[in-house]
Amino acid sequence: MMIAMASFILYCANTDISKTYTIYENNYEYKVVVRQYNGNVIISEDTYNMEPIIKEVGDDMLTLTIGQGDWHITRFINVKEGTISEGFGNVEAYDSNKVVYPIYEDGTIKIVIQDIYDKDKYYREVIRDYAPVAVPKSMIIDIKFLDDLSLLLKYYSGEGWKEVSETIELAETTSLCRECII
Repeated sequence: MMIAMASFILYCANTDISKTYTIYENNYEYKVVVRQYNGNVIISEDTYNMEPIIKEVGDDMLTLTIGQGDWHITRFINVKEGTISEGFGNVEAYDSNKVVYPIYEDGTIKIVIQDIYDKDKYYREVIRDYAPVAVPKSMIIDIKFLDDLSLLLKYYSGEGWKEVSETIELAETTSLCRECII
């Protein structure tokens, strides 16, 4: 009984997410080290010339953001599983599974909703008559998850910058509808 309790206490002590990352600074150069709860190194990078931002965003998830001005790159890190997402530009919203960000691609502004760690699990593009802007995030007023199956999207539309608000239903994608325009 005493051994089981000691194991439980040790396990709980090793799941403090605030102890899984460190940012070192030396003469305005920054190094980031992120570890799993068991101590295995997930990330050890020292190529930053501006201070990276690490946020605790869930029980086992961190975000690592670097950028300035109107461009920021964010990666998601699951410290329990040891997984790292690709870098997403100008993240506007996320939950425990999905991330939402704007892109300009092939002459079109799109809002992308995708699985954080695996684009093949979930990927959607929302294409509308967004206001013409040089930086896609400028046309977004607000984006937030209402629940696991819906997203509130508020944006400026068209040349007149009309405010539009709509709810996007997040039905599961299929292989036939991986890049559907919804």
